[in-house]
Amino acid sequence: MFKMLDITATLILGTFLISCGGPKRDAASNTGSAAPVSSPADSLAKVYGASKEFMTLMDSSPLDNIYTIDVDEALVSEDRQPVVCVGYVHDLRKRGDQFEIQIVSQFSWQGYRLILHCDNITAVKVQLGNREMFADCTVVCVVDSVKRLAFEAVGMESGELSVENSHTFVAFGSCIDLVIGKPETP
Repeated sequence: MFKMLDITATLILGTFLISCGGPKRDAASNTGSAAPVSSPADSLAKVYGASKEFMTLMDSSPLDNIYTIDVDEALVSEDRQPVVCVGYVHDLRKRGDQFEIQIVSQFSWQGYRLILHCDNITAVKVQLGNREMFADCTVVCVVDSVKRLAFEAVGMESGELSVENSHTFVAFGSCIDLVIGKPETP
């Protein structure tokens, strides 16, 4: 009986250590300096072979200089290569038996919204994740199509609304994985 409990405890501990990335080492046991913590975008790009071209495009140009074709070329590929995007979770909803997550760019001047189908596991991860407004979210997705909104309502300081030409791109696709929040520093 005690042998069975010992084996069960060993299996549980082993599974726990594997799921946590193995036993933690203190800084003194490392040779040389501690490895820098990679960003979620870098980690996800490496794991899924995902492109970060879209993030580079959005960071490098004012939206007045970006056309829909530029965003389409950075996000949509014939071989369905995943892409990495950073924003925050704006909404999660269920339509029939499918979940849909909306990721919005961190700042309105970066202007993009991702509308992505996701599985039940991702939906639960979002529901249990950080719900603070503008909490960082890094997502790996496959994008099927992109469009630019024609107009958008913009709130003025006076409290009035103004209808202006839009700088917001909307992309539709499927979520592969996401990370909510920033990585912990050692």
